[in-house]
Amino acid sequence: MAFHDNDDDDDGGVRKNKSQVLSVLITYLSVCAGCNLSIFLPVLAGENFVHFLISLLFIGSLTVLVVFLIKLVSEINIVSTIMKKHGEKLMKVCYIVIGFYVFWDSSLIKHLIALFW
Repeated sequence: MAFHDNDDDDDGGVRKNKSQVLSVLITYLSVCAGCNLSIFLPVLAGENFVHFLISLLFIGSLTVLVVFLIKLVSEINIVSTIMKKHGEKLMKVCYIVIGFYVFWDSSLIKHLIALFW
């Protein structure tokens, strides 16, 4: 994704929500829900139903809190200026760095080196 220049500047067929906070919350939940479930479900599997619900409520509350925190940070002038100017480049750098980290952390690089040497 970072190496392709798929700029979607045209708004063809894209609906705009009235609430930016709601848009960020829905996007966050759709992108991160799988990761959160894969991390927390094994931990919560041994809990009773009440503790499980309390944990889900806590995770959900933290999610909403993070979205509002992101909204507050985005309203800081220097942050919004940097994001407007360099946001796309920074996003691509983040994708590349995260990708390399996943390769390193999963021992893929060591495995590939072992295969070829």
